[in-house]
Amino acid sequence: MDARVFDTLVRSIDQGAWSYLMKESGLMTFMDAKARTEWAQQLSEPGKIPEFTKENVEATFAALYAARAEMFGRGVIQCFKNLSWDYRTHQPFRFGKRIIVERLFSYAGKGTQGVSRVSYFRANELDDLIRVFHVLDGRPEPDHRQGMYHVLDRASAVGNEWEGEYMHVRWFKKGTGHVTFKRLDLIDRLNEILAKHYPGALPDGRRGEERS
Repeated sequence: MDARVFDTLVRSIDQGAWSYLMKESGLMTFMDAKARTEWAQQLSEPGKIPEFTKENVEATFAALYAARAEMFGRGVIQCFKNLSWDYRTHQPFRFGKRIIVERLFSYAGKGTQGVSRVSYFRANELDDLIRVFHVLDGRPEPDHRQGMYHVLDRASAVGNEWEGEYMHVRWFKKGTGHVTFKRLDLIDRLNEILAKHYPGALPDGRRGEERS
């Protein structure tokens, strides 16, 4: 067998093995949206696919577990930074009870019968918040294999909204998703995370108009 063909075959096997491991082990549960994107990019570039060995698997598990606290806060910060300030519901340096997520969906086709597609990256950002809500609420982190991408994909087949334990999501034809948080006590905790990242810059998060 030609050496180049053999190398391509080995990379393909390694890529498939890593993808299967990450999905079926639940390891991606520890990863925030940024880490998941970086991992997907790594697996898509032939020269960066790590060899699938026992040593590499153990090192990957250990590194992700060690970085879970960093990714915990980073997911909150990144989701907040990606909010558009064109919407009056968004306020600098704090979460309110509602956020508007741009490009949560894309639509193909015309009229109301257009096919909707969930943004994998935006759904991952919502997963970051839901994971933080679970931890702050004293509950185990949810399995990413049942994450928001799959939840919203199923919900979009029958309507334009979804409601879970911590948030209600409604989406529109232009692709935006309106997210209403249901636990304002946990939003205060999110804002404490922001305050650590932006020290001295967080206004009072408990004003009456935000709780009306």
